Amino acid sequence: MDVICGCKGVVDQMDLRWASSLTLPDVLEVRGKLDVSGTDLVALPDGLAAGYIDARYCENLSRIGSVKAGKLNLRGCVNLTGLPSGLKVAGDLDLSMTRIDRLPDDLEVDGDLFLLWMPGLTAIPDGVIVRGTVYLDRAHALTRIPNHIRVVITR
Repeated sequence: MDVICGCKGVVDQMDLRWASSLTLPDVLEVRGKLDVSGTDLVALPDGLAAGYIDARYCENLSRIGSVKAGKLNLRGCVNLTGLPSGLKVAGDLDLSMTRIDRLPDDLEVDGDLFLLWMPGLTAIPDGVIVRGTVYLDRAHALTRIPNHIRVVITR
């Protein structure tokens, strides 16, 4: 099933899980949860805003625009190698099982940051702000964590 979301304006929530050939409009605001998990989505556009963006296991996702999210779940987006500069997430951010090797210097997360199973992650820059806790596991290349970051290593 091909899905081209032609929504305009503001919607309360949107469930597009496992849709194929999904394309989102350049501007979309979802008050609650936007669930695009498991889709073949390639990019999250700059004009996307949602209370919770659930993009887990979008294996083709390779670009994140300057989205606005209360919570952002990118777990298992195996083709994601970077995040945009200036990204601010009002809640939790899950980057587990992505190929991101470095976080943006100005990343800001008001909740928790999940960095599980990220063997290529080499550094958390000094400018990163995480108001919650950073959860780490299997980030073997990580050599530097700023002192102001609270970390829990899971096993």
